[in-house]
Amino acid sequence: MSLLELFYVFFKIGLFTFGGGYGTIPLIEGEIVNKGYLNAEMFLNFVGVAESTPGPFAVNIATFIGAEYGGILGSLIATVAVVLPAFIIMLIISALLKNFSSNKWVKGFMNGVQPFVIGLIISTGLLIIVKCLYVNFGDFTVLPSFDVTSIIVTAIIIAVNYVFKFFKNKNLPAIPLILVSALLGLMFF
Repeated sequence: MSLLELFYVFFKIGLFTFGGGYGTIPLIEGEIVNKGYLNAEMFLNFVGVAESTPGPFAVNIATFIGAEYGGILGSLIATVAVVLPAFIIMLIISALLKNFSSNKWVKGFMNGVQPFVIGLIISTGLLIIVKCLYVNFGDFTVLPSFDVTSIIVTAIIIAVNYVFKFFKNKNLPAIPLILVSALLGLMFF
């Protein structure tokens, strides 16, 4: 596979992938594995490595496959190609939004959508918290069962948040904070 083909394949994958990085798996399989550029076992290895490394899945797998075919230059080309369509689309949307931001209909839409987005984010967060704390969530045929560990971890997160807010604007020396954190880590973990 030439570097130009590599760019074309991953640009196409970046352009037609919807639903996150995992949506790239069938496209990559169709473009790379089914055409004989990569065998199925190696592809699964790349999926496993891309899954376990930090960062977006689509970028990781493009980087690994690009490195397989073109070294550092191949990884750079594949990574840029998979990200470029989203970048171009966001540039177009932001330019259009900037041009129409003074329009009363666009302003009204944005002002109307804002509370719904905030509500969706809050409801999703609350649902995640409830599902973590309430083991048999949604099953009303049995008595409620709560996960004690999740409740303790949630309480610790809330307490740490309040402690952080209390000490946020105070100039505390770093070394005692590191030592206290290390002691707390040794005590609890």
